Amino acid sequence: FHENIVRCKAQEVLKDFQQWKKETGKASEQDWVTNFDRMVRVDFKIQETELSHPYDLRLFAGRMEQLFNWHSDEQMRKDYVAPYFCFVQSSGMGKTKIMYEYKKRWAPKTNIACLMVVAPSVEFRAEDGVFSRLDIFTSLPKRKEDGDLPVAEQAKKEAESIFRKLDECLHKLDAPAQEDQKHPQKVALLFDESHLLLKKEFELEAFRFRCVRLWLREIRENAHIVAVFAGTNSRFANFLFESEEELRNFVNDSRKIKMEPREYHDKGTKLYHPFFRTTTMGSCLKFLKSAQEENVVLSEYERAVYYGRPLFALMAKENRLEENLIFVLNRMLGDHRVVGEDWSQFLLAWISVLSIRVQMGQTTAELASDLVSKGYAIFCGYYTGSRAVLLGHFPDPVCAHLAMGLMDESFAIEWAGSKTINGKEKTWWTMKLREIFSTGIVSPEKGNFGGVVVALYM
Repeated sequence: FHENIVRCKAQEVLKDFQQWKKETGKASEQDWVTNFDRMVRVDFKIQETELSHPYDLRLFAGRMEQLFNWHSDEQMRKDYVAPYFCFVQSSGMGKTKIMYEYKKRWAPKTNIACLMVVAPSVEFRAEDGVFSRLDIFTSLPKRKEDGDLPVAEQAKKEAESIFRKLDECLHKLDAPAQEDQKHPQKVALLFDESHLLLKKEFELEAFRFRCVRLWLREIRENAHIVAVFAGTNSRFANFLFESEEELRNFVNDSRKIKMEPREYHDKGTKLYHPFFRTTTMGSCLKFLKSAQEENVVLSEYERAVYYGRPLFALMAKENRLEENLIFVLNRMLGDHRVVGEDWSQFLLAWISVLSIRVQMGQTTAELASDLVSKGYAIFCGYYTGSRAVLLGHFPDPVCAHLAMGLMDESFAIEWAGSKTINGKEKTWWTMKLREIFSTGIVSPEKGNFGGVVVALYM
């Protein structure tokens, strides 16, 4: 058993994982744009709460300033693909809150015009004016005559629409400040729920994401534009295409400003490494203190929730956590379809639950991305040389509570009124752990296997 793990080559492990995804119907790029049911609106409590510390915001603002340097530093423009980075972290850790605080507190004092952008399908309180809907996340309505057009022509029309909408957005943002502005206006576009841009269309991977990226590289005299793409999926941090000439050409020959073709900065070969700093676990402890001051009686578990990720703590404060545990479990099991099926058949669900409770070891970058985007693994390290990712499961009482439940055959949680998800006995989990290790998809560190098995029985 252990010899098989030692002999396993990295490429063979990745090949096995991709084969497994293919066999279970999860190999499509559409899997990248999976929409989980949201427990709360995207702007839930971001205005009503204060940051517990400024550390993450300062780091984020520093990274934004580096992006603006791309416009003034010729060497940076030669080195990097475009002035953007991706903000990747698991659900409920405060990505939207940090971007909101940047827009509200940091951007105004540094003369940066800032816009938080979401797809039209994302719910938020429009009257608050926090977000702007930008209809570039979905295709134009298909006309009957378009079906006869070559794919390149269809892509050209869609790209024209995306560029036009981005231009309109920019015009509304910077127009009031241009008359008395001696220097180009700094503009920051903060895209939330960015995984919706990753869909493959017109035979091009991540077509919409690439359109936005090309638009960012346009040479402009009156504006320096940068962007952040936030989401749980790290795959949009890894799109480094060999060439964007086909995209650049069919946009360039069809769009003109003052009768002049668009011009772009040449594309570099490097990507800005993703931002992931969200030191927010336990950041809502003040709500626990206020509950204690009001003499509210809480169980040990209910108190512990406030030491975990901020979304769960805020939901608990609003008495909305318990009713939404099925959605938390849904994501823990790795796929929005699993709840409607037998989750015990899915290897990703086993790994996601086990990794919450025990130290699993090394795995593939692809599986690591799935554990962040579809589970509650926390992205806590990135090595630029090897592009390796370090994951962790910080103490999160809600996830731990559900993971422990799934390792108890007497555990059951209802969904859809009459159906239940049931836990499994520890011997079953031990066998699944062995099965995971035997595939080589996850490899324990030397001497860890025994400790892992013992942990399952604690």
